[in-house]
Amino acid sequence: MESRVTPTIVLTSAMLLVVSSTVVGQSDFSGADWLNWPQSSRVAYVVGWIDGRQAGAWEAVRAIDPDLLETWTEDERLAALESSITANQIMVGVDTFFSDYRNRQIELRTVIEIVSDEASGRREWPEEDLRGLRQRFSRVPK
Repeated sequence: MESRVTPTIVLTSAMLLVVSSTVVGQSDFSGADWLNWPQSSRVAYVVGWIDGRQAGAWEAVRAIDPDLLETWTEDERLAALESSITANQIMVGVDTFFSDYRNRQIELRTVIEIVSDEASGRREWPEEDLRGLRQRFSRVPK
């Protein structure tokens, strides 16, 4: 029996790929999404976030002064771009952050920034700042 790929199968497959990549490409995920994702999706999101941030940092350095790429680890101006935080640390921090029901409407990408800032010691997020974020991301009309 010979297998044949029909144009309908090809078109359907292409449309599914486009639709699924559009859904995955959304960046306005919140705690409600995070808490419903399986561990594999959480890992993929965090690793993608880390890769994207690192690629952006490298491209910014390359645009400013390509020679800095040779001294990346020695230049104190670039030290803030380096991080020893692991994907697992970020995931645990995000889990902890979203364990407070009041934080679940805050965008995931914002939460990852908060978790990264606190884990690296770059910045603390006091309750007053978190209240402002909760208000900003609230779905309740003001």
